[in-house]
Amino acid sequence: MKFLADLLIRQQALRHGYPLSVVNPSTVVGASPTGATEQTGGLGILVHAVRKGLMPVVPGGASHWVPLVANDALAGVIVHLAREAKPEGGTYNVLGRKETGPNMKELLDLIARELAVPAPRGALPVSLLRGVMKTGLGRLTGIPAESMAFIAERSFDTKTTEKLIGRMGAKPLEVTELLPMVVADLDYRLTHPGAAEPERWTRERKGDLAALVREGLGEPWVIVHGLLRGADDFVPRADHLHAITGTPVWLLDLPGFGRSPLLQEGRHSLESYAKAVSEAIADSPVPVRLVGHSFGARIALETAKGAAGAKLRMLTLLQPVLHRPEVGALRRVLSDTRRTASAALRFMSVRAMRSTMLREGVFAAAEEIPDGYVETIVRSLTSPRIAAANADMLHLLYRKLPAKPWAPALPASLDTTVVWGTKDLAYALPEAYRDQAGTRLVSYGHQFPVSHPAVTAKILAEQV
Repeated sequence: MKFLADLLIRQQALRHGYPLSVVNPSTVVGASPTGATEQTGGLGILVHAVRKGLMPVVPGGASHWVPLVANDALAGVIVHLAREAKPEGGTYNVLGRKETGPNMKELLDLIARELAVPAPRGALPVSLLRGVMKTGLGRLTGIPAESMAFIAERSFDTKTTEKLIGRMGAKPLEVTELLPMVVADLDYRLTHPGAAEPERWTRERKGDLAALVREGLGEPWVIVHGLLRGADDFVPRADHLHAITGTPVWLLDLPGFGRSPLLQEGRHSLESYAKAVSEAIADSPVPVRLVGHSFGARIALETAKGAAGAKLRMLTLLQPVLHRPEVGALRRVLSDTRRTASAALRFMSVRAMRSTMLREGVFAAAEEIPDGYVETIVRSLTSPRIAAANADMLHLLYRKLPAKPWAPALPASLDTTVVWGTKDLAYALPEAYRDQAGTRLVSYGHQFPVSHPAVTAKILAEQV
């Protein structure tokens, strides 16, 4: 039907003598620079198949590819053609060149690397795989036989499109640099299907991190989460903070968490996380107020000690994790490798997670746990990427931090505040921090920013 419709329109244009511009897009992925891909078909089918281990081989092998284009680049082409005063007409295949983009093997290797799962090995003809999917296996696996039509072997004529891109002064239609963000975004959407977007917040990219941003006037608050969490979990606290101060708020997803790509190098290095946060802060034209919670507070402190410290107006450490937990001997054993820790996290039940939180003072009482909070964490851990990110952080926690509380030096030139929940049973506040003027004690558990968002926002606002 598509080919017949295309033919009919071309015949009508020829008969009536009007210029016709035909745009043939390839598989469309998310907009630059965030990679947000709302449609989970197309490339999302490959992401789903790889993360579930349903694609053990490469369809077609390295001679095949999936032509891709970012939706904002496609929109730019359409708008430009619609506004041309003297349109030339023509057919525009909107995609990059085959030789400059990833082939099928490279694409699947990239997806597997970003999801922290084994990459497909070997290759089978696309026609054979399409036939297998038509037997009913496609319905069982969620990989429709028709999806194989996205995979091509031949190149496409892009000369007309490249001339148009030159007239527009736009960038070449390449998406390789965007793909890690696209894969992370699709993985999050597949893990949390139908999740509602928080009102009045926008998805942005800060450095190489995904971020939720709420606009305002003045210097932004930049908030960094800890273990098991992500940017979306801090929206209630951030909403209260914005209502009080009216200033911008950035909620960052640390590498591998939420919608951010995994760290590919230095994943067991505190400095690597601090570098990612530093690069995110560099996007701000004005100084920022950096807030870290739990292990995110340790990352924030490391960030402040580096070159990014000059960009900070103030530093707030909420329940900073400065030593390994005083509980969880089994977790220390499991944290040795990403594989064992990821497996343990992915098989943890809601009941076990809730019991652990109450036993270790993550929350002081069951009624403090927000509705759906634990369920969301457990669902997030079904993503191999997010489970791997938590496994990497557990390794840092149990293998890189000292056994006993210690007090790393706070930046002397920076206004620093420490807020500590005294009902935490797994961590202790160093005496050196307890006695300093900028420390405030509250009678809550480790996750008090989640259980008491309004109180936390008020404490933060009082520092301004």
